[in-house]
Amino acid sequence: MDENLFAIVLGSILILWGLANVLFGYRFYRISLLVSIGILAAGYSFILLRESPNIVQILVPGLVALLFGLAAYYLRSLILILAGGIIMAIVAATPAVLFSLSETLAWILIISGFIAGCGLAYFFRDFAIYLVTAMWGTSFAFSGLTIIFLGTTFSAFQALGSGTWLVLSAWILLVAGGIFWQRRGQAALDIEPDQIGKANQLRIWQAALVSLALGLGVAGFLGMMRIYSPFATLTPPDINDFEPLSVDGYERLLVLAPHNDDEALGAAGLIMQAAAQGAEVKVVFLTNGDGFTFSTIQEFDNIFPSAEDYIGLGALRQQESINVLGLLGVPEENIIFLGYPDAGAPAMWTEHWSADNPYQSEFTQSSRSPYEDTFNPDSVYAGEDVLGDLRDIIDEFQPDIVAYPHGNDVHADHWGFYAFSRLALEIEQYLNPAFTPDTFVYLVHRPDYPSPEGYDPTEKLLPPAPIFNIYPDWYRLDMTPDQVALKETALEAYESQVDLLWALISKFIRKNEVFSTNITLPIQDIAQGEEINPDTWRDAQGQIIPPIQLDPSADILERALIPSADIKSLYLARSAPDKVVGCIETVSGADPTVFNILHLKGIGFGGIVDHVQDAEPSYTTDLDFLDRKYYACSTFSLAEMGDPVFIFAGAESKDFSSDQPLDHIAWQMVEIP
Repeated sequence: MDENLFAIVLGSILILWGLANVLFGYRFYRISLLVSIGILAAGYSFILLRESPNIVQILVPGLVALLFGLAAYYLRSLILILAGGIIMAIVAATPAVLFSLSETLAWILIISGFIAGCGLAYFFRDFAIYLVTAMWGTSFAFSGLTIIFLGTTFSAFQALGSGTWLVLSAWILLVAGGIFWQRRGQAALDIEPDQIGKANQLRIWQAALVSLALGLGVAGFLGMMRIYSPFATLTPPDINDFEPLSVDGYERLLVLAPHNDDEALGAAGLIMQAAAQGAEVKVVFLTNGDGFTFSTIQEFDNIFPSAEDYIGLGALRQQESINVLGLLGVPEENIIFLGYPDAGAPAMWTEHWSADNPYQSEFTQSSRSPYEDTFNPDSVYAGEDVLGDLRDIIDEFQPDIVAYPHGNDVHADHWGFYAFSRLALEIEQYLNPAFTPDTFVYLVHRPDYPSPEGYDPTEKLLPPAPIFNIYPDWYRLDMTPDQVALKETALEAYESQVDLLWALISKFIRKNEVFSTNITLPIQDIAQGEEINPDTWRDAQGQIIPPIQLDPSADILERALIPSADIKSLYLARSAPDKVVGCIETVSGADPTVFNILHLKGIGFGGIVDHVQDAEPSYTTDLDFLDRKYYACSTFSLAEMGDPVFIFAGAESKDFSSDQPLDHIAWQMVEIP
């Protein structure tokens, strides 16, 4: 079937089904409930099979309406509603610690709306059936319209899927009209809708069927968040295919860790094996982990910690690191604390590079290290000082093996320290060709890692499937049972972290560790093609020019729900002798509330030049149903980058509600011949 025709047929079916619910849903609400759940479950299965999260924009409103409808229908007890409100109010307070004020207000608004809706459903319970069926019927009608527009007209799809007030108003009006129409029809029949009685008379098998269908829908939704179905498309990692990593022959190991405990989580086995083989091991901590509010509250019994309390936590974690690394075979004199701010790495990397504009810690209220044990007491919280300290350490120690954080780590300090570490190593290798260490990266923070969940020292550690399927070159470091036990003992010695983070820490107590690597790429020259469409880029031999970096899609909830902010890949190529073009590929098209930012650092003999540019959105003209490609491209000259030897490139997507990026792609180093 022609794809446009398929979209029209499928969309028309959903529109008719939705309107039937809007107008007459009270007559067949039980069937409507089951069919609606079935549509959602089937839709999410479709997402898994097609590997396209664009359809999330179609089905999420239906899911929200369904969950709200179930709550409105079954939570008729005022006590349950009030209890649920208290619980959700506690949950709503959590983002105040973790996120920005605007995100916190958004959470509170959503939860308050949900509670208010349940309350209205209780006080107007005679209208519950009308409310539920009109609401999810409207959602599916709009889903049908979206599918039709998606298959035929790009601009119409964007107009409908952008979440404008106009569309929201139309949705509300249709729901209200449906409630009025159904109530009028019920009154004309002169039948009192004993809805509470109907709800109480649901048979066990009906409730079981609803539970089963809802379970399928939830399973599909969770699978959608990982985007690639492990049953259909992803190649699961096999530990036996990983090349073994041995420390034999190495003399100097350098481990770079963002916080105190990351070195033990990601590389305790590497550290203990290198030390046991007689290699000199040095461990460098970017921060002292002094921004962990809950740990500070626990240690100092102060629900409103002061700057002194946070500094006290940092000093405590320094001593814990000394104790832990002593267990692993690293003497105290080989432990280096840089003293930079917890949660400050991205800001120092992008916004506070110059020492003339230092970053101030929101926890310690300081712009330089307040700790006595600091590698360089004269440094301030600025990117150039972080880079300078790392280069001094690397230049003096001359490691032949280095372990540092993975660029796809979702924790901001981890990917930030990855960028600093890789830049320092690349500069040192360029200036000193004899310096050729083996470098490995370790992963700590991702929602799907480590998997499976739970504590099991006999279980193998595997990289996340979404990352493995993009970059399959991984190494495994096998450990003996005694080494696994020593790693567990070392992690337990981080007493300030164990009580609060044992669920995470325990998952790293496995029989092996895993590491990946990075490579620097030469820049490609575009011999033919359109600058704004990397699909058309070809080199002088007519070969396709690939992206310089890939990124998993829909692997985290907020990225799955906002596909226009979900970055898939980053392109960088030279379109003229002094002209470079960079393109960010996203899952879905331009959204007026989302903007993509291209970050570049030009590394040359004149120093490091920062270049930040909002990319211009575009999309391919070869539009296949649900398979479009969307790009945001920028051009710039090498001269304005300081005629660099290397370009270090990254990208992120943001919206106007928060300073925190919705997505970012791991930075990649590109050499300019």
